[in-house]
Amino acid sequence: MDKQYVMQKLQQNNSDIVNKIGNNNAVIDYIDRALLFVKPLNAPDYLINTLVRLYTVHLMNQQIQDNTITEKLGPMTKTISGNSSDDALDEFNSLCDQYDLKSGKSVYLSGF
Repeated sequence: MDKQYVMQKLQQNNSDIVNKIGNNNAVIDYIDRALLFVKPLNAPDYLINTLVRLYTVHLMNQQIQDNTITEKLGPMTKTISGNSSDDALDEFNSLCDQYDLKSGKSVYLSGF
């Protein structure tokens, strides 16, 4: 994964959100966090930069909008986006589905 390339694409395609974050070091931190989500997918090399960019935009959108909903069920909590649409996350999920990318770990809750 090429951080500089991802940063360049973010500045070209998502300059509005990059400007709202305002600090290149903070954007790099978001890129690093996005890579933590993308790496376990074992995506082809030609797709990794795009997936990291899309997930970075999703993470930055979450921070800027801070429009989340937290649900509590006993000792468990689940936080989800309250946004009606997240184009970057939708495109990320679409690519993951198209290329059949999964992290290999699923969590199933039963007994509720």
